[in-house]
Amino acid sequence: MQCFCKRERKNGHSMFEKYEQTDSRFQPYEGKLCYNFFSDIYISKVIGQSISIFVVLYNIVLKYTIVYLVLFIGEETSSQ
Repeated sequence: MQCFCKRERKNGHSMFEKYEQTDSRFQPYEGKLCYNFFSDIYISKVIGQSISIFVVLYNIVLKYTIVYLVLFIGEETSSQ
């Protein structure tokens, strides 16, 4: 489906275009193949970026918390 939808987009077809398909019981129906494909790609990109941002923010908060605790306790951090 990936090659088909990318080729259809390159040829100028809309991703909302309906295509006639057959299901597992060989019953015909119309569906938006490429719309489903491109919306799945978009959703996975959004989820991936959200996880990345969350990890970065968590690391920043953790770093400042550790620095604050070291300053609060007053222990030296240098090794011998």
